[in-house]
Amino acid sequence: MNFVLVTNQEWLYYTYICLKSMKLSKKQESNYNIFVLCIGFGNDYLIQDLDADDFRITPIFLSRNLFKKDHNIGIVYYKLLLQELLDVDYVFHIDVDCVVVSDLSDVFQYNPKYI
Repeated sequence: MNFVLVTNQEWLYYTYICLKSMKLSKKQESNYNIFVLCIGFGNDYLIQDLDADDFRITPIFLSRNLFKKDHNIGIVYYKLLLQELLDVDYVFHIDVDCVVVSDLSDVFQYNPKYI
């Protein structure tokens, strides 16, 4: 099951909370493959602590925010580029300000064109 989160240095703490909630809510038999787009920074020490065999975290570092206009604006537009940035058939995007309260494997029982 592939998931993606988009963050920057300012939102890294919230990203950690989201990932931690995903890990704690995950069923033992579920395997998560999580891509984290890290916009404008290269230090992933906080999120890498959560990495495990059944909870794989792959940071993708993009050196700058191509869409930046003012402060934090623009990282949301990377959602539109996910199919260009990731080599996967199906991915579920989660905003980093979410807290996951149950296993997400049910999402992958459906095969819609877009979610």
